[in-house]
Amino acid sequence: MADSEAQDNLNKAVDTPTDTPASKAVAPAAVAAPTTAPADGTAPSALPQHATGANPNRFEHPTNKAEWLNSHYLNEDHSLTVDAYTKVTVTGGGDAWWRGSHINWALELVRNRYFEHEDVGIAIPHWCNMMYLAETVPDYLPTDKEDQAYKVAWGPMITDLGNKDIVILPVNDGYQGAAATYAVYTGALESANIAKEEVRKAQEEVERTDKEARKSHKKAEKADQEEVDKEEADKQEVNKEAREVQKAVNEARETLRKAKADEKKAKEAQQYSQTAGAHWSFIVVDRRDRNHPRAHYVDGMVVPQRRSNGRWAITNIEINGRIAGQVLRGFDRVFELPEQGFEAHTLKFVPNMSRDNACRDNGPCGPHLYAFLDHILGRKTTLIDTGLHTTFDDQSLRSLRAREFNFNSRTTRERFTEELFAERKKYEERRPDLAVANLTRGVLNDLTTVNGLIDLVKFVKKAPPSKSGTKGVRPQGNAGGSNKDDDDDDDDGSSDFGDDLIPKAILQIEIDENPGGVYTGLSRREYYALAYNTLRDAQAQHDRNQKTDQSDPKIPDIYLGKHRYRNVPRDNLRIFPPLAADDRYTKPRNETSVPNFETVPPPTIRKWYQSNFEKVAESENWDVACRARLYVKIRKSLLGQSDDILE
Repeated sequence: MADSEAQDNLNKAVDTPTDTPASKAVAPAAVAAPTTAPADGTAPSALPQHATGANPNRFEHPTNKAEWLNSHYLNEDHSLTVDAYTKVTVTGGGDAWWRGSHINWALELVRNRYFEHEDVGIAIPHWCNMMYLAETVPDYLPTDKEDQAYKVAWGPMITDLGNKDIVILPVNDGYQGAAATYAVYTGALESANIAKEEVRKAQEEVERTDKEARKSHKKAEKADQEEVDKEEADKQEVNKEAREVQKAVNEARETLRKAKADEKKAKEAQQYSQTAGAHWSFIVVDRRDRNHPRAHYVDGMVVPQRRSNGRWAITNIEINGRIAGQVLRGFDRVFELPEQGFEAHTLKFVPNMSRDNACRDNGPCGPHLYAFLDHILGRKTTLIDTGLHTTFDDQSLRSLRAREFNFNSRTTRERFTEELFAERKKYEERRPDLAVANLTRGVLNDLTTVNGLIDLVKFVKKAPPSKSGTKGVRPQGNAGGSNKDDDDDDDDGSSDFGDDLIPKAILQIEIDENPGGVYTGLSRREYYALAYNTLRDAQAQHDRNQKTDQSDPKIPDIYLGKHRYRNVPRDNLRIFPPLAADDRYTKPRNETSVPNFETVPPPTIRKWYQSNFEKVAESENWDVACRARLYVKIRKSLLGQSDDILE
């Protein structure tokens, strides 16, 4: 792991923005690392530069809710905002995708957990992004290894991974945006430099014409009266020239302004270009045998399919598969290894992040990467040391390995949250100047609105339960959306709501289970009222359904070909003549002896019915006899017909 100073430089150069994605870091320049970068990974940067005011300490000492959400929850090895922390356990919508900051911390925790594996190196996503650029962008990798810029940008990676036998390389499809952005970035810098040169030349011309104008003015003052008119004309001509030059200067300055704006946009694009990343996977480089190195690609989306010839085809790796290959070739370039010297292949029978997931999750790739990496490193001697291909390419072990992995993205997210919470506590012990979870007085004042407090309680809900045994109040969910200080009429201290006195806790459950949507933008009383009406209507409908079920005993439907006859009682004597008890049992008839009532003429059905009715009573073919009788009497479906039609 890189030392803290080098890591800080890397974070500034490129902190990777998931599910999204991987490192959403700013790509370093071809010769030197850039000086700015997004603070987060795959989603938009966790440190946006809007709505944070002018507070210089906002990232550690926020003064309002917006600053609090964008403040640093953790900021030592990697940056993680409060907003990113609160979304770790989200399993639905776009927030379910882990950002680059989530992955950075997941890898950091795994790295620290298995520090005794000295032969294992785990790359940060930013380094893998650099490897991708080294392969895809011409001249991106500097050739002068003694250059200071090279040592700063590439040195920590080479030092940390160069001597490792096992190297983990996280992969994200967001990397592919860096190459195009790099071209835009360098083009904008070139345009800005040209514009600066034009402004410099124009400014020199302005100074020259100003100097000539001053000389002309002095000469006019000394001239005789008869020469004044001529000198005045000369002065006006010089002034005209000066105005034209000034116009050119203004145009050059406008060009410079536009160039700087383009440069700024390019830098922003470079920082956030990878926010479109949608999937995380990783490569396990195995260099223990330097003469026969291997590279195993691990993708939680992989779906093997058996071909007609008995061989297996690998599918569903289109998102990251090609990018993983380019990262691996970039690894070759950076560490000056023989090109394509690895025996590389995709592990076919890796537990699937969705099919083998006990939780329904909209963004399981981040948790899957974290859990699976933890799984194989925790069983290194049996899974990695023996060769991952011997385990996860063997179909006979497929179900066994899936059961051993026992993936549940929800429990993985919860575990990750608890680990981050523990890291924050350690961070606060080292930084006594910090408020608990950055909840300063200003933030608390800003949160003392109904929805603000709901947000706060929802944040506290992310923390692991107290080990003291104290049972806390159930946290209230966020009904979402409203920023108004509208306590309305609901601040009455009552725990119930409505005429039927439904407990507010029950109403809150309904609200929690339906975040956003119809509850968005409502005041507290409004969304309680909506939840109350929803639950009351649902109960009324349930009561009506139950009453109908009790009053109308269900009668099995009778099917005849494509027709279905509903509510036809078997004891209706108008249709089925009574039978003596002695005649109601016989052995089931062979189904092949039953005619197709839709294809044979009614006389044939009638003849069959008369000869078989009493023989099949109460047998397995009793239903067949009933259908035959119905078909003889009524040659159409009874659906929608009145009971009188049976008479």
